[in-house]
Amino acid sequence: MTAHLPATHKRCSCCHEVKPVEEFGVNCQTPDGLMYYCRTCNCAKQREYREQNPDKAKASRDRYLAKLRARNREARRAKE
Repeated sequence: MTAHLPATHKRCSCCHEVKPVEEFGVNCQTPDGLMYYCRTCNCAKQREYREQNPDKAKASRDRYLAKLRARNREARRAKE
């Protein structure tokens, strides 16, 4: 049986360490509003995915940058 954790702490589903809630990112789709993985584990998992799927990672990055450029372009035009 696991001990109850205080509301200021959470157990990471990856490394299984109990950490302060500040160590977890926001995810509004989870019951507690926090990500399942701590920031450290989440960064490691994202890095691993990018290394294993370089084409998908590049395509995703390119889509993001294209949207960002278009948004910035429109913002500059709106100022003029």
